[in-house]
Amino acid sequence: MIRQLLGEYGVYSSRLKLLYERALELLGNFNAELEWVPREENARLMS
Repeated sequence: MIRQLLGEYGVYSSRLKLLYERALELLGNFNAELEWVPREENARLMS
């Protein structure tokens, strides 16, 4: 979903589109920067 939120990928599933739109709406309330992290790196950072 992060790549969809960054605008790199489209959202085509009608179920996901609703969640995507809500996430964008909520993100507008924060001063946040989104960054995609590869799974391997994320697993290492979370342990």
